[in-house]
Amino acid sequence: MAGIQSHYEINVSYKGRHLFATDARSAVDENTARSLVNIITERFPAKDGFSVTCTHYRCGGTTIDFDAPQPQRKTLDELEQENPDGFRNPE
Repeated sequence: MAGIQSHYEINVSYKGRHLFATDARSAVDENTARSLVNIITERFPAKDGFSVTCTHYRCGGTTIDFDAPQPQRKTLDELEQENPDGFRNPE
């Protein structure tokens, strides 16, 4: 199974109603996305009632060092004791 990857999704609508969208594998870089948008807007022009939008979905990751010291976590009661003027929302 392939991992999560940043990609561009191009959506086409007609008079405000969704028609279709590209798959995540269709454009994984900006140059490809721009080329596809140009091709699609030629075939589906705004003057004929079409709308073409492009959304960039960014995916990333963080390396976790489980051997590193972990920060001390406080309970809600400990936080309330440090802030006697109120931590929770009034009821």
